[in-house]
Amino acid sequence: MKYSFVFINQNPDFDEKLAAKRHKGAESEYNLLNLWEEEFDVAGEPESFEMEDEGTLTLQAEKNGEPLEISIPDCTVFKFTYADGTTTSVGASNEIIKEIERRKLPEETVFYVFLTSNEEIFRPAAGIYLHEEPEAV
Repeated sequence: MKYSFVFINQNPDFDEKLAAKRHKGAESEYNLLNLWEEEFDVAGEPESFEMEDEGTLTLQAEKNGEPLEISIPDCTVFKFTYADGTTTSVGASNEIIKEIERRKLPEETVFYVFLTSNEEIFRPAAGIYLHEEPEAV
């Protein structure tokens, strides 16, 4: 089974009334519905998939040349495990998740993750979306 993600950062200032009144409900140049969108596929073919609504994301980083592991609690984590035992995690802070849609297609499962935040979303790596930069970084 192939897995894909579409992360969509929705504009918290989108004015539905203005869109309905002046643009037949559609967004406009100065009233955008979505600020950005990122799409990607999970590499390979994972053997298993698990989704944790109240999970912890673990980031691998370096500080002053030393390896560092940072745990980010209160996240929705999509964890993929491969035949050789390795794992890949994708996720976001629950604070910025507005909605998650899961669409199963014949050969693929696609997750649409709608995010919204009044602040810039911190993206330390592909597939990781946080409401703020961790202090340890």
